[in-house]
Amino acid sequence: MEYAYTPAARDENEDERLKALRSLDVLDSEPEAEFDALVRVASLICEVPVSLISLVDSQRQWFKAEVGLPGVSQTSRDIAFCAHAILGDDIFEVEDAAQDGRFAHNPLVEASPHIRFYAGCPIRLSSGFNVGTLCVIDQKPNKLTSTQREVLSQLAVAASRALEGRRSHLELKRQQDERHNMYESTPAMLYSIEPNGTIASINSAFASRLGFRCEEMLGAKLSEFMTPESAKFGLEVGLPRLLSQGLVKEVPYQFVTRQGEVVDTLVSAVLQRDATGVPIYSLSTVEDVTQRLKVERELHLERRHLENIIKGTNAGTWELDLVTGEDKVNELYAQMLGYDVPTIVAKIAGRFQNIVHSEDREQVEAHWESHINGLTDAYEAEFRVQHRSGHWIWILSRGRVGERDEGGKALNISGIHLDISARRNAIDVANRALHDLQNTLNAIPSMVGYWDKELKNRFANNAYADWFGVDPSQIQGMHISQVLGPELYALNLPRLEADLERGSCQTLHHVNVG
Repeated sequence: MEYAYTPAARDENEDERLKALRSLDVLDSEPEAEFDALVRVASLICEVPVSLISLVDSQRQWFKAEVGLPGVSQTSRDIAFCAHAILGDDIFEVEDAAQDGRFAHNPLVEASPHIRFYAGCPIRLSSGFNVGTLCVIDQKPNKLTSTQREVLSQLAVAASRALEGRRSHLELKRQQDERHNMYESTPAMLYSIEPNGTIASINSAFASRLGFRCEEMLGAKLSEFMTPESAKFGLEVGLPRLLSQGLVKEVPYQFVTRQGEVVDTLVSAVLQRDATGVPIYSLSTVEDVTQRLKVERELHLERRHLENIIKGTNAGTWELDLVTGEDKVNELYAQMLGYDVPTIVAKIAGRFQNIVHSEDREQVEAHWESHINGLTDAYEAEFRVQHRSGHWIWILSRGRVGERDEGGKALNISGIHLDISARRNAIDVANRALHDLQNTLNAIPSMVGYWDKELKNRFANNAYADWFGVDPSQIQGMHISQVLGPELYALNLPRLEADLERGSCQTLHHVNVG
């Protein structure tokens, strides 16, 4: 097409620029006061009747804010002055468009709005792309002063920050909506807190367990609903650990209901960060273990006289002076690991966690610190320890603080170690049996498949996958329509839905064509 004016060239990174623009999710949005204020200031400072925030799309320039062009929301890109302005880094200024060969016959010059003077400063995002301009327009020749140029540049910076801030706000709103929907659609107890410990969201399941409404807890500190011991642990240990590690699992906390009941829980949390890595909030799940711990405490009380186990039992005993770090163990404790007493005491060096398998160490530390800090009635954990011969054995460790000082600080603790390798190995055998069953199903010619209520595959043997021409390694998680194809899926859907409702098996009609 031949033009009587000169359209702007397109940058070699145009595709990436348009992607950056559309990531703002601002095109065709409603007017907003923050952007309207920027163009009003630009118009006043530059002493011109028209000012725009123009965003340059693939085929148009669209105005997020305007003053002086009522009723005009966009123009074609090929006649846009702003399409020229985004190609540079500085203010693009045309003092008299009627005398400029690039614009003299531009429809925006020869007809409304009869542009003679134009000055536009690129709106550059933090990604480095110019998505539009903050521009000023006059119907007579003009030229910006140095002060006006500086103010226009700063207003363009403000527009860029406002656009990116708007995007962040929209994303946060979407996340909050998703979080709210997730919270209220699950029976699990959930909450999220901000980095300062303030409750950002909470679902009805957790709030009602504590005897409150959600709105009563929102905005309050989570520690307000904890026992003093748990609140102290959360502030000094729990929250700092979450902020540094980004993930914690099954950390014991005690909450207090409106009626004063203490609720024992295990809290697991994951930290959410923004694009720059700054923590925004945490998502937490809460397991109510009150009844379980009550039973365990009753059992511990019944076995109080067995805490200091004597020689001749089938348990290894240990004692630790938390002040001096001195360790004492019996011979069975050492023999469990293939050592003599002096060697294993030296290896432990006042801290048995030193010999715990690295994958188990975090949960052992959590249970240990919770009891040492007075949050649980006793310490108990299962973990792996390497035998002197090189293999790993499973240990059940139980213990209890014997003395505390006047301030509640633990002074010593003692307990037992039991070798539970046989039980844990039995679990491994069961898991291997399940694996063998899957291999067996893959070996038989009959078709075996399992689809959940959402018609997504949870298991299919090789014969099943081969019959449909699907890679066995990829079928899990696929929707049944992807496997059957549109026609076969449509044919079988009524029967699938009916059988799901009845809980019966389904036989699919399949016709090979070839």
